[in-house]
Amino acid sequence: MGWLRLRVLILRALLADAQGDRTAALRSLAAAVAQAEPEGVIRPFLDEGETLAVLLADLRVAAWDGREPAAGASPAAVATVLAVIAGHAPGPYRVGLVEPLTERELAVLRLLASGRPNSEMAAELFVEQSTVKTHLIHLYGKLGVHSRTQAVARARALGLLT
Repeated sequence: MGWLRLRVLILRALLADAQGDRTAALRSLAAAVAQAEPEGVIRPFLDEGETLAVLLADLRVAAWDGREPAAGASPAAVATVLAVIAGHAPGPYRVGLVEPLTERELAVLRLLASGRPNSEMAAELFVEQSTVKTHLIHLYGKLGVHSRTQAVARARALGLLT
């Protein structure tokens, strides 16, 4: 694998993001993740820290959704890089999570576990349904699941729901 090529892809992603071109940033980052995955290379991503973590979080959502900018980057590879960058020590509420859930995400999770539809969750939280959908996308990504049922089951297994 070309270390220089990997660094260039990461720097291109950061530059494109700084210029406001999120799609180009995600494309470059997806290419970098895809290139690094076979050998499990993580260090070049770590060197860029928090700024890159934000882009990786967006890439993770795009990869789970199968959107075009994430082409070539597997959701598992993105999640692995994010987990290492986050550097979270396992704890009772973080085991198996790429990153911890926010208070709002936990509230959505509790409502989800109670079987509420998006419209009721939105009314309860005083937000739009689209905001609930965004929280659900983030929850699914952090929990590594693809459905409401899987999210609740995973959250229970992790001790996030009592």
